[in-house]
Amino acid sequence: MKPLSTAERIATAGFGVISLTATLLMLGLVIAVGNGVIRLAISLIWLALAIFVLIAKKKLFFYISVTLWLLSMPIIGFTMLWAPFIHSYTPWKYNIQRSYIEIYNRNSSKDFPAMLPRDITDYEFDYMPSIMQGTGHCWARFETSADTVKAYESEYAPQAIYTLPLSSFESGRVDVDVVSPEAIQPFKEDKSLDISYDRDFWDGTEATVYVLSATHNWNHPHSSAVIISDDHTKVQFAQLG
Repeated sequence: MKPLSTAERIATAGFGVISLTATLLMLGLVIAVGNGVIRLAISLIWLALAIFVLIAKKKLFFYISVTLWLLSMPIIGFTMLWAPFIHSYTPWKYNIQRSYIEIYNRNSSKDFPAMLPRDITDYEFDYMPSIMQGTGHCWARFETSADTVKAYESEYAPQAIYTLPLSSFESGRVDVDVVSPEAIQPFKEDKSLDISYDRDFWDGTEATVYVLSATHNWNHPHSSAVIISDDHTKVQFAQLG
């Protein structure tokens, strides 16, 4: 087999650097976001091929590697077309995960706090993108000190276009009596208001829902809400649609 030319060695080394960078990036996504396992595996294969070609120094292996690289690149692109599903119990990942999903949907968590308080427990973050007729959601919920929850209430309550007890939302939906002028209502007869929330977290807890924005549409609902327990120990930030 013919040896590698200087240009082929340089090209292989360059792609090796690209593969190493991609591997580190995809590893970071897998750790922080829980997404990108397929992309990580492909980038590791790219890196292994580059190292093998540089060690073997054979032209045939170079062309085989180039072929494999070209065939696998569309797979990387295909897996990046859709936003990931994310479910996390780790608070330090909060901002990384929010930043990542906002690449796909800038309004996915627009009313969420920029930073989480330090003194939180029972934390959970959940994101599901909208798929065809399925309405996506994003929410973060946790328990924290009464002072922190009261501060959230003081901030968000004045912004609410609806203030309703959580118990009024049967299966996450309620029909409002009067539609807020700040809400979107595509059809006048439609007064349905939907929110997304963790039912298990709120089971047996009296709470108030501060709805910050809403689109009254039974088929394609949208809303942003902050749910605060009456005893000021629990809070959930919830975006629907």
